[in-house]
Amino acid sequence: MNNKRSIFWGIAFILVAVYLIVGRLGLLPDIPFFKLLCTVVFAGLVIEGIINRNIYEVLIPIALLLCIYDEPLQITAITPWPVIAAAVLCSIGLDMIFKPAWRKRKSAVFMSGSSNIDNSADGACVQVYNSFGETSKYVNTECFTRADLSNTFGQCNVYFDHAVVANGSAQIDASNSFGEMNLYIPRAWRVQVKRKATFATVNVRGEGSYDMNAPFVTIEADCSFGEINICFN
Repeated sequence: MNNKRSIFWGIAFILVAVYLIVGRLGLLPDIPFFKLLCTVVFAGLVIEGIINRNIYEVLIPIALLLCIYDEPLQITAITPWPVIAAAVLCSIGLDMIFKPAWRKRKSAVFMSGSSNIDNSADGACVQVYNSFGETSKYVNTECFTRADLSNTFGQCNVYFDHAVVANGSAQIDASNSFGEMNLYIPRAWRVQVKRKATFATVNVRGEGSYDMNAPFVTIEADCSFGEINICFN
């Protein structure tokens, strides 16, 4: 997946370079470099957002594109802040509508607003959804196989110290938008981190085990406009 993403963006930047030359020759409309670069980047983010089903990566880049082309579109009355605010609020609303479906699943934790701590027993699959607040989830399971984690406009802390990996392997899918997510991973685990960051950072602090017999855990970290910290302890 990361290789395909690199190829996609590599082709996009090559096309920008070609357009700059062709535009100067008068064969195509000559668009200023910064405007052209922003157009390609934001349009690419929209495509990625659609593929990844990430509403933030779709609506917010579209809003930024509208700001760039507000004069030709004759929408200067609603740019930049009204259209950006509308995109953010729509993203939050759609995210809150569709994500709560997790509440129907077993071992799901749904938190919204204020500060919450959950230390209850869990099953093989753990789901945590946090929005507009601070949530700390302590995973307690003897048969851990998967975790689906989502944080929007808040802080989400998930501790895996008391999670026993079943069948030698497990997966953690972590999605963070406009907030901070902290994952605390046992050093005894052998971990592979796959990062995807859009105007955001994914930090790995420390390192896991190199023992090939250790439990193997894959972490898919998808972050938009925020920060994910993966801490080994």
